Formats: sequence, C-alpha cells, structure tokens
Amino acid sequence: MSSSSARDIILERIRKALTRDPGQHVAAANHSRDEARKFASNADPQRADTTALSDQFEAELAAVGGLFYRASNAAAACDCVLRIAAAHNAQKVIGWDVRLIEELDLAARLGTAGVDFFPENAYALPADFQVATVADIGITSVDYALADTGTLVLRSGAGRARSVSLLPPVHIALLKPDQIVPGLDQLFPMLARDQLVGRLDSALTFITGPSRTADIELTLVVGVHGPQELHVILLDAPAEKGD
Repeated sequence: MSSSSARDIILERIRKALTRDPGQHVAAANHSRDEARKFASNADPQRADTTALSDQFEAELAAVGGLFYRASNAAAACDCVLRIAAAHNAQKVIGWDVRLIEELDLAARLGTAGVDFFPENAYALPADFQVATVADIGITSVDYALADTGTLVLRSGAGRARSVSLLPPVHIALLKPDQIVPGLDQLFPMLARDQLVGRLDSALTFITGPSRTADIELTLVVGVHGPQELHVILLDAPAEKGD
C-alpha cells in the first residue's frame, strides 16, 4: 500500500468519526470497549494478561524496539521498575501525579533503593520541565494502547506533562489490560466519548517504540527527539482502579 493510500484511508476514518452525532459517538464508544473486552477475554476473564490482545500488543511492541513486562501484582510492577532503574544506575526518576503510581507506592520503593522520585505535579512550572530534563527515567500511566501497532496513547493535562514521556532517556509506561484495544477503528469513538465527558485534554501523544530519527542519508539514530528506551509494564492486578 502506498503512503498516499494509507494517508487517505486514515483521513477518511477520521472524517467519518467526526461526522457522527454525539449519541452515535457514545454508542460506538461503548460498543468498541465492549468488543475490545470481549476480544481480550477467554475462559478465565481474570487472566487478561494471557489473551490475544495483550499477546498481539507485546509482539508489535517488540517489533518496534519496545520492551514488555507482565506484573501479576503491585509488588511485581515495582520490582520491574527497580530492575530497570538499577540497570541504568538511575539517580532521579520523575513520574506523573496519577493515582496508579501513588497506589503502587513507587516513591517509597525507589527511595529504599537510593533513587530520588519526583512527582511531576509537586513543583510549579517550569520546575517540572527542568526536573524532566535531568531525570534518568520518566514514568507515566497509559490511556489506551493499540494492539495492531504496539502504540501507546497518552493524554496530557495537570499532573500528566508530556515532558515526562519525552525528555528522560528512559520511559516506563504502566498499562492495564482493559486499556488495550485492537486498533484505530476502536480508538476513535472512545476518544469522541472522552471529549463529550470532558476527559480529552489539549493534546494526545502517540508513542510507537523508542524515538527514531533518520537524516538525509537515511541513517537511523535512536533517542534524538525522545527516549532511547521504552519499557511497558502490563499490570494484571493493580491495587485499585485509577489513572
């Protein structure tokens, strides 16, 4: 498929999504989430981390250079973060100010390992930005993930600065199973619903693997305009529901 054909298909999908009335947006979003959950479940719905969607996401993420981990509980997720931090001799970690990170008690766990954790919303801008520029690792939650491309979708907002996922050389993303959807066709109506209920902020970030840049001679360089490494931790059983 040519690049122009792919672009035309994507633009046509966007046009169709934008022309639906609000009732259609909500109905489509609910249907998409129901279908995604149905597709992601098997005989044991509590084993969502072994289903087709998460397996597909893992494979696609690996194909674009990302690293994937499965954590059966909060302690296992923290252990993953600690191992990544130790592998990079990390001294400073900045994380989003969201409930999920708080529930994992990451600040305390990192502190016991001698790593300073800075919650992103604890400082007034531009202090947050300055911390992100010197942090060794940035930790965020995730809003959606696309199984067919291994892509993460992150909303920006208060306590959710884009700099946390873009400036540190290592990005760790915390993902929950029900956030994985098959692809863009399921994502668009969900975003429309989020907009209707006031959950869609000023910017969305789509992340597909570590940052890659090619010069005029097509020499590929990793990490020039973003993190050199992307680690995704799938939390099978986080402490509670939250961001």
